[in-house]
Amino acid sequence: NYYYRAKALVLTSDSEGLPNVMIEAFMYATPFISFRIDPDDMLKRNKIGMCAQGDFNVLVEYLRSLLANEEIANQYVENALIFAKNNFDMKKIVVQYEDMFSHLAS
Repeated sequence: NYYYRAKALVLTSDSEGLPNVMIEAFMYATPFISFRIDPDDMLKRNKIGMCAQGDFNVLVEYLRSLLANEEIANQYVENALIFAKNNFDMKKIVVQYEDMFSHLAS
């Protein structure tokens, strides 16, 4: 419910791998901005979120642009939804685990 109501999610962590809140924001169509973390340049490369690279002023500008321009926010959200469905869909992950365990058992 929080993700649906949020205008954006700002991740303030200094270091993490791939945070679950990032995936949740993608799946619930919440625009995503990270202060410092962009795992494997995933946000920038896939245009699914913004990363300020640790620069607070850049973070503020990214947030302002998302809040002021619904078209930009919607484009990031659309890209993020597709990315999440292609990479984090539970049905696809279950099939991957089944394949992996079948391969290990044989």
